Amino acid sequence: MTSTARAWVMDVGGGFCVAAGAHQVVEYLLSPETINLPLTPAHCRGVMIWRERMIPVVDLAPLLPGGDAQASGWHRAVVLAYQEAPGEPLRYGALMVRAAPLEVFAADDTACPLPDDPDIFRHFACSCFVHNDQAIPILDAAHLFARPLAGHAREPAVTI
Repeated sequence: MTSTARAWVMDVGGGFCVAAGAHQVVEYLLSPETINLPLTPAHCRGVMIWRERMIPVVDLAPLLPGGDAQASGWHRAVVLAYQEAPGEPLRYGALMVRAAPLEVFAADDTACPLPDDPDIFRHFACSCFVHNDQAIPILDAAHLFARPLAGHAREPAVTI
């Protein structure tokens, strides 16, 4: 018997999409105000105030081929919830996206290896599935928001 899981697919620029489990997607924001922080890598857009919390904002586009977010002028985000370890309180982070997330159902038989190009997905994805003939990495939000992307930043990622 094949099991399925509900996920949200998000366009992160450069023709690339990522997914997050339905239980992780909290809110889609059309025009979030971000506060830039000095000396952070290009993919760390800074922080934003969301529901009276300061949360990190990550933009994967600068890390992807053809995904320069600054040039495209888009400014939308998805707030994701995660835990760094079971039993710990929820933490939140925002991921910059090009459009509203798309709800999909991923089945066991759609699992596939993570794409080799670009290799950046190996730093923050826990698995991958095929949707519309495209490999969609599934985010590990704790790795995305709480840990630096090895080899892609001299400074650690923003952690709140």
